[in-house]
Amino acid sequence: MKQENPEVNQPTEASPDERSGMSRLSATNSSRSSPTSSLNTIESSLGISPASPDDSGIKKELRRLNRALHALSGCSRALAQAGSEQELLQQICDVIVEMGGYRMAGIAYADQDEEKRVRPVAHAGHESEYLEAIQLKWSDTPAGRGPAGTAIRENRICVVADVASDPMFAPWRESALKRGYAAVIALPLRVAGSPFGVLAIYSQQVGSFESAEVDLLTEIANSLAYGITAIRSQEEGRRATSALREAEEKYRQLVEQVPAISYVAEAGALGCFRYLSPQVQTILGYRAEDCLSDPRFWWEHLNPADQGVALLEDTWEEGRPFRVEYRMRRQDGSEAWLRDEAVIVIEPQTGRRLTRGMLIDITERKRAEEALRESEERYRSFLEQSSEGIFRMEYDPPVPCDLPVNQQIAWGLKTGYMAECNDVMAKMYGRASAKDLMGKPLSDFLVLKDPLTQQLMENFINGGYRIADQESREMDSSGQKRTFRNTMVGTIIDGNWVRTWGISQDVTERKHLEEQLRNAQQLEAIGRLAGGVAHDFNNILSIIMGHGELLLGSLGGDNRARNGLEQIRRAADRAASLTQQLLAFSRKQVLLPKVLDLNEVVADVL
Repeated sequence: MKQENPEVNQPTEASPDERSGMSRLSATNSSRSSPTSSLNTIESSLGISPASPDDSGIKKELRRLNRALHALSGCSRALAQAGSEQELLQQICDVIVEMGGYRMAGIAYADQDEEKRVRPVAHAGHESEYLEAIQLKWSDTPAGRGPAGTAIRENRICVVADVASDPMFAPWRESALKRGYAAVIALPLRVAGSPFGVLAIYSQQVGSFESAEVDLLTEIANSLAYGITAIRSQEEGRRATSALREAEEKYRQLVEQVPAISYVAEAGALGCFRYLSPQVQTILGYRAEDCLSDPRFWWEHLNPADQGVALLEDTWEEGRPFRVEYRMRRQDGSEAWLRDEAVIVIEPQTGRRLTRGMLIDITERKRAEEALRESEERYRSFLEQSSEGIFRMEYDPPVPCDLPVNQQIAWGLKTGYMAECNDVMAKMYGRASAKDLMGKPLSDFLVLKDPLTQQLMENFINGGYRIADQESREMDSSGQKRTFRNTMVGTIIDGNWVRTWGISQDVTERKHLEEQLRNAQQLEAIGRLAGGVAHDFNNILSIIMGHGELLLGSLGGDNRARNGLEQIRRAADRAASLTQQLLAFSRKQVLLPKVLDLNEVVADVL
């Protein structure tokens, strides 16, 4: 029959496997003895009068209560002495069996998985090893409708007073009866009112677990649940303490190994340090204790030019990170650039404003920035002072290098622009300054249809995007043609022509001077030729003029012959004069002009 209890609501079916499975660790002297002899032995050891056949039901009930009270007392001692959760669980099972006189006791936890398994964690009593073989559940399925599963699922005490007659226990009845399990009680183990496990107790007596006995066993279950929670809290506390110590050690190692000074200071420009990590000696050369002993250490070692930045700390808001950079004097007298990254916090105990932060040595970065700035200034100075045009052209999007040459030239003209140049380059195109040319599309000022310029670009691409001292024909803003001599190199990235660096020189005036020089050289050659001809011709004229004079002296009154010889002499004189002019031209002599009577000259010729 089933026993009634205010908290008990018995199932109509229970599992013999569940009852038999809650027995793994057997009591040493009860595994092979009968249930009655085992109880007599336990009662004798507890000072309880042995049972007799004439005992009334009240006496039997009192003996059960007495054993339960001893079990409760033993469980209380186990709770006080247990060093771990598993030790407590096993001791409770042992006490229930050995002092309570029950056939078997087991404790199981409810797994929060999909199958809702009930996982045994401790057991003691007759053939308790069977507990490992059965599959307990707390789901609303046939395997979960035994006492243990019902107690967890419905969060209530579940009693089966007679295993042999309870119809819902039929699936597990045979194996339970073989092990002498006549009655079963399952008590939920709760934390904050919710079940997390079950204490199952198997009795060898039918009709066990009356109301008073259930109350005592309920107190055992509640004490067990409290003990489990307390031990877990202690273990969590120990783990938390250990984790905190480990975290503090890691933090200390981090603080002391990171290449920066960690600090805590009173907020404000004149606030003193409360903590400084050992890196202060590495970075600034001072010992941390020396810095802490001087309330004005930070302010007095700050570069005076940076004190204005430091004074801003008084205006910083709590909880808002800030970053400033300043210089501090090292022990050796040199200066270190520091980046101060910190936050203002309020000290809970005093309500005072504190600064927590890190001082990072950025001296090398500042030196690199200064070197870069000087390099950029030198580069700008070079651009501005150069007598030649310097430029950088960019192509957006870049020009694919696998296109034919003519397509690359057209693509570059379409997508290219003047990214950078100096004033000289801009003036070569008729602009006032570099800003008038930078950013302009190449199509605004390049004339690629000129054959000379077209050839330049073809040679540039075919030469591996390099070219030196080759001329192009350009046009300035006024439409005047100019001649540039160019040296260029292209930048290729991932098979694309992305930019062109170059130097150009305007050689237009030089080309004009070279043309004049060539003309002068030609005239000089003609003069030398004319001088040679005139010299030879002058020799011939000397012969003609000499013989003419001889003939004139030998003539008598033949006027006609004399007139002819006079004409020859005058023609020879004119030829001699022309020869002198040619000689003067070849010798670059200055000719003296004189007034001529054209009539006389014509008459002489005629």
